Amino acid sequence: MSAYWATYLVNDEDDWRVQPINADLVGLPPVRLVVGELDPLLDENRELADRLESAGVATQLQVLANMTHGFVRFNEVAPVVRDVIAAQGSALRKALSVQANFP
Repeated sequence: MSAYWATYLVNDEDDWRVQPINADLVGLPPVRLVVGELDPLLDENRELADRLESAGVATQLQVLANMTHGFVRFNEVAPVVRDVIAAQGSALRKALSVQANFP
């Protein structure tokens, strides 16, 4: 990961916009995290989910078996990815409709 950071954002690794785990998480809307079981960032996603929950944010973490980082780009060939995209869209649609009902 050090090699990626060195080419991605030199000296900005702690910026909350790059690593949301460093942000003030209190007051965020519900969060759904979907990560591959083989993603090198799986542990960081688990830690983020824990921190979100500790901050009082409704959080769902879904770990997809045998999936790598960036699995979404395989939506043309992997039905499981299309299912994930559909589920995320459905959750977003539901969340937005609930928000729209508030005065």
